[in-house]
Amino acid sequence: MIFDRNNYENILYGKLDSSRDDVEKVAKMCNIENKIDESYIALSGGEKQRICIARALIKKPKILIFDECTSALDEKNVREIGKNLEQIIQELNCTIIMIEHKKDILKLCNKFIFLTDGEIENKDKDEILSLYLK
Repeated sequence: MIFDRNNYENILYGKLDSSRDDVEKVAKMCNIENKIDESYIALSGGEKQRICIARALIKKPKILIFDECTSALDEKNVREIGKNLEQIIQELNCTIIMIEHKKDILKLCNKFIFLTDGEIENKDKDEILSLYLK
């Protein structure tokens, strides 16, 4: 959800007492730092999605749940967000739970829960990657 504010305020809304540096830091993690002083109106769908991710990150949560968070992003930005996920996990000391289908993101995961017809399957990372990253 994007609010009728500029992008800086949209990110800041996640934690209102955050500093400008905090906002810029999470914006950079999401590859949106060059857009924070602009209006949300001119943003693409993928850029709006990255603003929302930055808003979640500024809260410094212990657990983040991303449900297809890269669905509106092009491949370049999927790779950039993917590269930044490791930094996010380290800096925020958080766990990220992802519901995801993009192969580039699957490579970054270190644990998987694989569901088939509502049943949990026991597959290790190498097995899943070999099945889905051919």
